[in-house]
Parts: sequence; structure tokens; C-alpha cells
Amino acid sequence: MTSRDAGSQRSDRSLANSVTISSDSESFNPLDDEFSPEVALQARPTSEPRLQPAQSKLVQSESHWRRRPNPVGSEPGQNASRIALSRWVDSRPVGVTEVYSDQNDDSHILSIVSHKITGEISLDGRSVWSGQWFPNTMFLTGPAQGCWRGVVRTSYNVFRIFIPQSLLVECHEATFGRAPAGPICLFESQRLENDNLGQIARTLRGFEASDALLGPSFLDALGLTLTSRLLGLYHSAIGVRPSKVSPLAKWRLIRVIEYIDAHLERPIYLAELSDVAGLSRMHFASQFRAATGHAPAAYIVQCRVARAQELLKRQDVSIVEAALRTGFSSQAHMTQAFRKILGDTPARWRRTMGD
Repeated sequence: MTSRDAGSQRSDRSLANSVTISSDSESFNPLDDEFSPEVALQARPTSEPRLQPAQSKLVQSESHWRRRPNPVGSEPGQNASRIALSRWVDSRPVGVTEVYSDQNDDSHILSIVSHKITGEISLDGRSVWSGQWFPNTMFLTGPAQGCWRGVVRTSYNVFRIFIPQSLLVECHEATFGRAPAGPICLFESQRLENDNLGQIARTLRGFEASDALLGPSFLDALGLTLTSRLLGLYHSAIGVRPSKVSPLAKWRLIRVIEYIDAHLERPIYLAELSDVAGLSRMHFASQFRAATGHAPAAYIVQCRVARAQELLKRQDVSIVEAALRTGFSSQAHMTQAFRKILGDTPARWRRTMGD
């Protein structure tokens, strides 16, 4: 990151006029499910032993301002489009930070502010934003080419979500049944106010503290959901409606269910399941939900619980071992899933079965 202290205090520019997108209407979202992300991402106790090797950090430190990091956990399916997550932070209470970025990236960038920031952002000398950002403010910038410049006069803590063009194209084709006419640029720079987007963004921020307990398929699903929400907000304004979703064909569904059943002991990626079905991730996720009534990530959790129930009927299998053998990251993670789905803990469920 290129940064330097400003030599002299500069007067704040007047607050640039910005258009606020405010909509609580439902956009096309095939990935919603009753398995709440907020519940799923509750942090497990720090004393809980980790049952699997630590996953790579999903939220990376932003070493270069506004530069998209390489998405973590891209195996398998190296070519699959994924969101990337980063955090730009400096807790120093005083001083002026000046940063630049001239990276030619096709990503849209959604920035979420953790605490109040005072400063300004410009693109090729044209003011994009100036003034104050308050906690939980969401600001979206499109894939504009040129030289970005930022001046921050306070400490800062910004969480960023990078949405690549390839992911937007994938979601557009699945949502509207056709490829876009050209590169997608939703909004060059906009402050967003939308409860649904805010909920998804908060859930993604939870990955930083929780090590992504639901695994990579859940992160992929959130990325697809966020992207489809943004597309829905944009296209609802110009009167474009999504195409109707058909259920996943029976033979495809059987193949996917068999694959899930055979690989429950390890993380399962959404890209894997879509490859098994022979569809794009977005088409697969929407058609799978239409066929089963569940998002893929939630269905996988239910399968893990069902497998754990079978193991817990055996007295020679401990609760910790059952969690490990069914792909849960910890006993606490399995307990959380049991409570959500069965309304009981694994230990109490096992005692009930023994009565």
C-alpha cells in the first residue's frame, strides 16, 4: 500500500451529492434458507479443540489499498468465480493517511465501515466521496479504471468485499436466462442502504471471527446471494424481471445427493456440486433449492446431523469422534447444528435414545 502523511492540513471538500439506493423489496435469491446465517456463525468457545486442520484465513489483511486479494479456498474448481474478503485497518488515533491505487480490476468493491471515518476519495481528480462515514455505512464502487486517491484523517477499519466481473456474469445468466450484453457496471459509486445487503455483509464479516463454521459451500452461497441481490436492485430499477426457476432434474439430484453422502467427512464446495450436476453454480443452487426446499449448504448440514445421529447410536463412538467423522469443525459446531435442527444437544439426544 502506498501511503504518506499529508504535509499540511487540507480543508474538507463539501459533501458530494450521492444517490442512496434504498430498497427492502425481495430480489431473486434462490439461496435463502431457514438455516440462519447469524445462528450458524456464532463463535465457538475458544477452549474447544479444533478437530480439523485450520482453514486458510478467509478475511485477508489489505496490504495494498483497494487491491483485490486472491480468494482463499479456491480448491477445487480453480476457475470458479469467488468473492474475496479483506480488511483495511489502522488504529492510530491521529494523523493523516494518503493512499493511491491504479489497479485495473474489473471487480465491484463493497466497503463496510466499522467506525466513523473522516476523509475523501477521488478518481482521476474527480471527487467520489467527501465527508464522514458512520459505522455500518456501505459504499459500492464499480470497476472504474484510473487512479484512485484516498485521504483519511482519522483511524480507520474497513471491511471489503470484492465481487469479480465473472461472478456477476454467472449470476446474471442464471437470474435472467441470458448473458449480459457487455461488461456489467452496476453503479460507479453509491452509498447503499438495504437491510438484506446489510445482513449478508454482516454475515460475511462473521467469517473473520468464526473460521467459517459452515464451510466453503456456505461462503460461496453467500457470495452468490450478495451478487444476485445487487443485480436485483439494479435491474428492478429498469424493469427487468428474473426468469422462472425449474427444479433440478431428478437424475442430477440423485447424483448430487450421492456425492454429498460420500463426502460428508470433509468440506464440500459449491463448485464441486455444480460440476457433479453439470451446471453453473448459480443455476445449480437455484434449481437445487427448487427441488429440495433447501439451499445446498443447509442441506449438507442436515445430512451431517443425520449421519451423526447414526454414529451416536453406537456406544463405541464419542461425541467428538462423531463430529469429526461427519465433517463438523468442532463438537460445538455439531451441537449448534443439533440444536437448530433437532432442538436438542447431541449428548441429550443420545441419552434419550438410550432410555
